[in-house]
Amino acid sequence: MIEYRYFNFIKDKDSIASFIEIANKSYCTNTKPVEWFEYKFMSAPDGNPIIAIAHEGSKIIGSFVFSNYSFAINNKIIKSAIQYATFVDPEHRGKGIALKLLQMCETEARNQGYSLFINFPNKISLPVFIKNNWTNASIIRYYLKFFSYRKIVYFMDIRKPFCPLKSTMNNNTYDSKEIENVLQLTDYNNNYMQSYYTYSFFYWRTNDLLSKHSTLLKKDCLIVYRVGLRGKLKEIQILGWFGKFKKLISVINEAAKIEFADIIGIPTSKNNPIKCSLLKNLFFKVPNSTNCTFKILDGSNLENEIKNKLLIKGLDFHMY
Repeated sequence: MIEYRYFNFIKDKDSIASFIEIANKSYCTNTKPVEWFEYKFMSAPDGNPIIAIAHEGSKIIGSFVFSNYSFAINNKIIKSAIQYATFVDPEHRGKGIALKLLQMCETEARNQGYSLFINFPNKISLPVFIKNNWTNASIIRYYLKFFSYRKIVYFMDIRKPFCPLKSTMNNNTYDSKEIENVLQLTDYNNNYMQSYYTYSFFYWRTNDLLSKHSTLLKKDCLIVYRVGLRGKLKEIQILGWFGKFKKLISVINEAAKIEFADIIGIPTSKNNPIKCSLLKNLFFKVPNSTNCTFKILDGSNLENEIKNKLLIKGLDFHMY
């Protein structure tokens, strides 16, 4: 018999191994250790996430996880969450488990005073969200630029998937005060809706055990990136930028030079004002299949801001 409950961080510690086992089975990977769960879900600076689980006896067969991830517009903080894990054991799919888990998370989020849920579902899980009255904003864009033309003959490799590599940069190069000072330079007092980062949240988000993130700080501008391969092309993927953006492109180019990159990739949203700068510097838009869905939980009038003013960066995607 399938039963449902919320994960209890005190009583359910013995269930973590079962959670990891089925998560790895669902994602067809063996890369998520128990330490990943403890860091991702038990060390978050803004409190524990909402975790709804489905189980048969002591075995977890599915889970939805939403973690606190605040956005800001005009210096107003919007209590929001994004989804960090979604899985149902392949042997139990098609039984309505995912929809039940999603509804449980929404109910608990309302009880905790959340205003907004944002998620980036794949094509398999997207119908579950649409069925439960989520909106697909269709705002994600991906921009590329050839930084070096030595491998231009492999141009068609830009269609291949991005496979992360270990960066040559150390993510802990800068002390906390340097990072904190730049984060405080980020302008949240404008009409754009963007993720809100404190230093503690930044450190937690960029030091994920599996993320392979790197940072480069120059001229009051901080970028977060990772490196990887698309076929034979080495790509530096820019996931976030903070502080003053006047020198953003030059900082990105410097990171690309350090990493010996062939191409630069930037996932973002169609509303991001850096788009003009990207196009001016010979970036071009490439097809992508990333969905961005949302649901307003408290009746707030946020739909226009989300569709037209939401600034998404790679760090906002749960999978990066």
